Amino acid sequence: MRSLGWVTLLAVFLACGANKIGEECNDQGSTDDCESGGVCGKNAAGTVVCLKICSDQTQCTADEDCNGVDGTNIKGCRNKATSTVDGGKK
Repeated sequence: MRSLGWVTLLAVFLACGANKIGEECNDQGSTDDCESGGVCGKNAAGTVVCLKICSDQTQCTADEDCNGVDGTNIKGCRNKATSTVDGGKK
């Protein structure tokens, strides 16, 4: 039972440590650094930030495109001005 407490504590710590959509993250293409529903991808400045994961355009805002994140089969909502930074895969 004691080890279950450590597992729970670790899970809470990891959940609290996740970066929010728009915040910088460490590993492009990874979903581990971002809150649930996010993936690391480049923004206009070339900074790797958490992007909202999408499967089609309807899941993004009007000023965003749903495009592929380089090195993955995941798509992310990215500002239209930066939609080709990671190859622009649709």
